[in-house]
Amino acid sequence: MNIRNKSARTIVAGGAILLVLSLIGMPRMIESFLAAFAVLSLGWEVGPLLLPSRHRLLQFLFGTLNAIALAMLVRGIWFYVGWNLNGYGNLIPIVITLGIAAIWCVFIEPHPRAHKRENDHHLSLQERIFAIASATISFGAMMLILSAAQKVGTTDAIRTPWPLLPTWTLPLIALQWMLLIASAWRIPSRTLATLQSTFAIASITCITPLVYVIGYGFDGFLHVAGERILSTTGTLLPHPPYYMGQYVFTTWLARLTEIDIALIDRWLVPLAAPILLAFSALSATSTSSRIPLIAGLFLVPFGALITTTPHGFATVLAITAIILAIGTSQKRIHPAAPLIIAAWCALTHPLIGLPVAGAILASAIYQRETIWRMIIAILCAIGAGISVPLVFGFAASLGSSTGVALDMHALFSWNAWQPVLTAWIPWVGNRYALWPEASVWIEKLLPWMIIVLTISATIRAIIATHLRSPCLLYTS
Repeated sequence: MNIRNKSARTIVAGGAILLVLSLIGMPRMIESFLAAFAVLSLGWEVGPLLLPSRHRLLQFLFGTLNAIALAMLVRGIWFYVGWNLNGYGNLIPIVITLGIAAIWCVFIEPHPRAHKRENDHHLSLQERIFAIASATISFGAMMLILSAAQKVGTTDAIRTPWPLLPTWTLPLIALQWMLLIASAWRIPSRTLATLQSTFAIASITCITPLVYVIGYGFDGFLHVAGERILSTTGTLLPHPPYYMGQYVFTTWLARLTEIDIALIDRWLVPLAAPILLAFSALSATSTSSRIPLIAGLFLVPFGALITTTPHGFATVLAITAIILAIGTSQKRIHPAAPLIIAAWCALTHPLIGLPVAGAILASAIYQRETIWRMIIAILCAIGAGISVPLVFGFAASLGSSTGVALDMHALFSWNAWQPVLTAWIPWVGNRYALWPEASVWIEKLLPWMIIVLTISATIRAIIATHLRSPCLLYTS
């Protein structure tokens, strides 16, 4: 309690100073510095409460991520209330964020039965040599791939970047993933697995912004235009019911760093994907459980993460929240952490964020292991599963032209389900081309792979009593 009260007092003092300075006015550079300092200080204070069993540096980074997520939620609410995000609206949401965190520090208990400090196992000389060589090769492969992508950058209209890239690009990407699996199997080090995961994912997601010099697709131009208007005027009219989780973050980051919004938007998802996915895996897993989680990265839809869109950014946040939620079931992470990330995801794209937030909420409630909490958790899981059609139905009832109509009779109609199921059946042409056909097979089989893995994970979660809460997460 003393530690939490000390953290709360520190946060309140920082918020009070920031509030006074924001009211008297100050140059923009000083304002940006104070905002950054406040968020970093908040991350330093709440990190040990959210991630009690890790190294202090990792706690600080983890706390900062959640501090940013909470600040973006407050900025989003500030926007939807109708207040301007410029002027006082730039610092006051940060002050509110500090106040919420201070209350949390006082009244919310730290994670129960937190593990003792977990560090990587001591490596032998042979293991160290293998780890250094493996990480060096992975990093070198990433640099070669990204350098080649930069050299072939073009403003022409092209359908795919692969014909422009050297023939060794795909083999190098495959080598990175093979090295990642081999290292995870051979070396008991979460740090090594995190570094190699970052290099392997970045080699995929960062190709597109380098090859497509002026941007990929047309969505990015529309979102950048909206973000520029929000940055200039402090508001958008009419208020869009989605995308604001990305908009408030890019405009805040642009103001903080003085980097052009277009550049931030261009690199947001391609850089956030490797950093957040690998970082969340490092935070959530033990040394012994690193291999299954790394194998799970093969199921990540990286095609949606090669360019910045609210859908892509929400996907990154959703996967991050899910990985962290698995860590909460193992008593390594406080349940508030994945819930905050999931809420940020819902603010960015409700159709992705609502199911994820519902599933994570169900998992968090279920951990309390009382009958009425279990009932509420099951209801939350069911709500998460049907949240997307409910959102479409609600929008249609308000007169929105979503092009989707709810028909309960279709649930029991084979004609309605037949095209969905047949679309999952792979098709192989008479002439077999290795890369194109293999990609089609993987894409078509991915839903079945997820279903099989979900069923097996659910069975394991039911059998292993200490893993019961992920059961709801998997089934949702």
